[in-house]
Amino acid sequence: QFRLYPNPAGNQLTIAMNEPMAQESQLIITDIAGRVLKIQKLGIGVVQHLINLTDLSQGSYFLTVRSDKSVQTMRF
Repeated sequence: QFRLYPNPAGNQLTIAMNEPMAQESQLIITDIAGRVLKIQKLGIGVVQHLINLTDLSQGSYFLTVRSDKSVQTMRF
């Protein structure tokens, strides 16, 4: 489980985990059409991660956190 703020986002977005990451995961940002725009790695123990959004136009996007055991997606 995680939360995103601020939402709507400006030039950066923070992802906050409810508990430290138990395993390495991928953070994937896609647009409404499903195109992958960013992929970042989240290491074990991460509880908060800052994402730079200056290269994205204003609009709606999806952030997915994918690990071997789960996939969670939120819109921002």
